[in-house]
Amino acid sequence: MDPDQSNGQRNKAFDPADDTDKILTMHSSKGLEFNSVAITDLGCMPCAKATPEEEARLLYVAMTRSTESMLVTDHSESQFTKQCEVLQQR
Repeated sequence: MDPDQSNGQRNKAFDPADDTDKILTMHSSKGLEFNSVAITDLGCMPCAKATPEEEARLLYVAMTRSTESMLVTDHSESQFTKQCEVLQQR
């Protein structure tokens, strides 16, 4: 049996250098870099299970993964979306 196959499916190790789209959690993106980063639904941060300070550090990690461009979306207002709007107006 091929070591790269299990249950008829091909398993492939994550390689950030591959020219593909990657969907990662903010936690798992730490230490990686990408040309473009999209952070969806900023309005859901901070979540109830974490402190705003912990979530801010996590958001910082996600936002600093981009080397060229970043897209941040939201569909509801939160502490973080309000802060981003203030920063954008500067």
